[in-house]
Amino acid sequence: MGDDNIKVILRVKPSKRPSGFFEEDPLENGRVAVEVPLAEQASWLVNNSRTHWNFKFHTVLPPDANQETTFDVVGVDAVNWALQGFNATVFAYGQTGSGKTFTIT
Repeated sequence: MGDDNIKVILRVKPSKRPSGFFEEDPLENGRVAVEVPLAEQASWLVNNSRTHWNFKFHTVLPPDANQETTFDVVGVDAVNWALQGFNATVFAYGQTGSGKTFTIT
């Protein structure tokens, strides 16, 4: 994540059936590390063993972040770059039903 022209932002969707939790850990340069430990009852396996994951993001939007906050964090810079004549892309990635269309619109 060395190039600040590309920003990776996580928007956490509220869960009706949470199976675990995540922890945020501030890093240098304003980035955030997110650790997703497995709940005791989880059955996810990687290489035939239980594990947890660590991810790094520029910003993490919590489950209660509204559309205005999301736009302020994600969209304002992209719109400003586009208005100045530069290419700008906002790309949403996630599994089906995870809120990509809701976040983008």
